[in-house]
Formats: sequence, structure tokens, C-alpha cells
Amino acid sequence: MGRHARTRTLIQRDERPFEWLPSDPPTMDLELARFVSLRDIQCLEGLEVAPPGATLLPSNGWIISPGMCLEEHSVIDAPEHKNHRPGFRNYLIQSLASRRLTRRVVPALSFRTFGETNYFHFLNDLLGGRLRLADELEESRGLPIVISETLAQSRFFQDIAGFPNLQTLEWIVQGRSQPFKSDALYFGATSAFSSRSPEFVQRLLGVPDADPSATNRLLVLRRHNAGRSLVNHREIVESCAHLGFRPIDPGSMSVHEQIEAFSNARFVVGMHGAALANLMFRRNAPLDLVELLPGSAAPYAHYFHLCHVLGFRYQAVEAIATQAANAEFFVDAEVLGATLRSVLDRAG
Repeated sequence: MGRHARTRTLIQRDERPFEWLPSDPPTMDLELARFVSLRDIQCLEGLEVAPPGATLLPSNGWIISPGMCLEEHSVIDAPEHKNHRPGFRNYLIQSLASRRLTRRVVPALSFRTFGETNYFHFLNDLLGGRLRLADELEESRGLPIVISETLAQSRFFQDIAGFPNLQTLEWIVQGRSQPFKSDALYFGATSAFSSRSPEFVQRLLGVPDADPSATNRLLVLRRHNAGRSLVNHREIVESCAHLGFRPIDPGSMSVHEQIEAFSNARFVVGMHGAALANLMFRRNAPLDLVELLPGSAAPYAHYFHLCHVLGFRYQAVEAIATQAANAEFFVDAEVLGATLRSVLDRAG
């Protein structure tokens, strides 16, 4: 995996999104202690364009440039997906078998990547990342955007594509077995921890300022087949209800309904998951998040960072996995109740 000699780099940035964290925290609060190790993490983002004749593979969005060069940044977080790189033999077989299906497209921006159908990654990494970067330059602004067939069929994409600022965009749907060739394929690395992405999404979707006097309390739940659901679901719902928290399942709501719900939310509690991307719709108004974290691993820092960028308060309660990661979790209702009462008291 590397970079073709004729691949052009148009934008390149390097941030350290957690540099503000103290190296020696005065207290070892749960949410602070687990994230101190992130101070040295880099947030790399950039925009590149592959040379003429590059192929966009249909599986996960890898781009192969002439000379069999696998473009390193064609999928987001490429190092994490090194085990999913297309091997030479598999690529050759796939290329020969699908040659008659290969489609040549006009210069285009690739939205193809791992996690492309995840609500958070689509909003933050693709709209807020790749589209934002492409919008910065005249040569890449307004390009048609290549998306997967699966994303095109998702409800949230269909909702978002109908927003006024996105209606003018041209979407090219890549079939599940259809490689694309182009004389100019634009792509790039973006990060879940970019400080620029949330504000761009807010402007792109025309999200208005929230009413700071709105004080709704939301308990964000997940469908039981969506992973990271709660074993003691009923107990948590009842415990939160006593404190005025209304349970919602964003996965069953339209994007417009999610924007309205979170815009009016002063307090949010929920298991780590893509639905918490809706925090960005509480624009220019206070919010407290209590995130139920499935363990203390650093990869779950997305909403800790988002709260920092948006000026929200953050608190964490650690859940206990009953099986493997992404399975069901148990949350101590008494611990959660005490945390919520503390958050509510602090807010006055």
C-alpha cells in the first residue's frame, strides 16, 4: 500500500486533537483518565487526486492506480483495515471477471470507505470531512460523488440528500460488483476527531441555533439487534424516567425528527453509538452528555471530543460487557442514577 507517483496532494493537515488534555491530570476522573493517553494522537486529513486510469473497487472503496499501486488514503483509517486490503491475486481475478462491468465515470469525489453506512461516520468523516475538503478548492468543488449502493438505499442518506444544500449534488451509485475507472478520482484521509467537521455539517444541513431555554432530557436507546444494547434495558428506562428522561430510538426516526429532538435536548444519556452524532444539532446552546461506555478503551473517545468541540459538558459511566465487544452490556442503575442527579444538580 502506498501512493502512486502521479497522485497529487491538494490539501494536507496534521492536528493533535487531544493536545489540550493535561499530561498530569489533577484528578483521575473516569472520562479524563481514559483519554489522557490520546494527547499524542494525530488527526491527519487531506485531499488527493489519483492519476488517470485509476480504478475504484466496489468492495470497500480502495483505489488502485496504474501500475497496481494501492492508494493509501483511498479509505479512511486505512491502517486499521490493513487486513482487508485487496491482494494482488484477488484483485487480478476480480478485475478480469468484472472487466465487462467496469464503468468509466467523469471526475468524481469518492465517498467510498469502511463504515460508509454508519450514521456518525457519514456525517462527520464524509460530509464533514471529504466534502468539506473538496469544497475548499475550485477544481474539486461541486464534483459528482460516488457512493455505495447500500448507502444509497439507507433511510438516513435519502433524508439527508433531500436537504436544500445537498439537492444540487450529483450522486453516482456504485453497484456491488461494478469497478469504476476515472481520469480523476478525488479522495482523502479524514478523521473522526477533526474539529472542523461538526461546524461544516451544521452549515451544510442548515441547522439553526437551538433554543437555550429548551431543557428536554433524552435517553438514547438502541435496537436490540443493533449491537451494544442494554441487558437491563427496562431497569435503566425506569431509573431514567424517574429523573425526567424520555427514551428515544433515533434509528427509527427521520433525520429531521432527530434534529428536532436533539436541538431541544439539554441533557442526553446514551450508550456509545452513531446516534450520538446528533449532538451536533444542539447548536450554540448548552448540553450535558452522560455516555455509557462499553469499557475504558481509547477508541471510544468520539463523543468526548465532540462535546469538547461543541462546548458541552461530558460525563462517562462505564458499562460491563456480558460477552464480546459490540454485544449486550450491563449498566448499574444506581451508579447511573447518582451520576445523572449530580449532572442535573450541577446544571442548576
